[in-house]
Amino acid sequence: RVEVARALVDDVPCVLVDEPHAGVDVRHQGLVSAALRNRALRGAVVVMSVHDLGAAGVADRVVGLRNGEVVVDVGELDAPAIETLYDVKGAVVVREGAALGVLLPR
Repeated sequence: RVEVARALVDDVPCVLVDEPHAGVDVRHQGLVSAALRNRALRGAVVVMSVHDLGAAGVADRVVGLRNGEVVVDVGELDAPAIETLYDVKGAVVVREGAALGVLLPR
């Protein structure tokens, strides 16, 4: 959280974060996501590198890579994108128009 806070303190035009939710409990993951989203709404370009598909719920655009090549480039994460990225059938849980998380098979 400290590193994310440092990235958000300065009024820079671009914020690049790698796994901003790593090691952060669920409550604070929401706070980190909200802070990054608010920074984007104030005009910054925010780029997150994540493996946690739940974090993609705050994104305006999801770009997925496999072996260094773009295999997904969508406005919001959906079931076909999950299948393309991970070769599993998954679903995005949406409530009141907001993505809440991702369901994957056991």
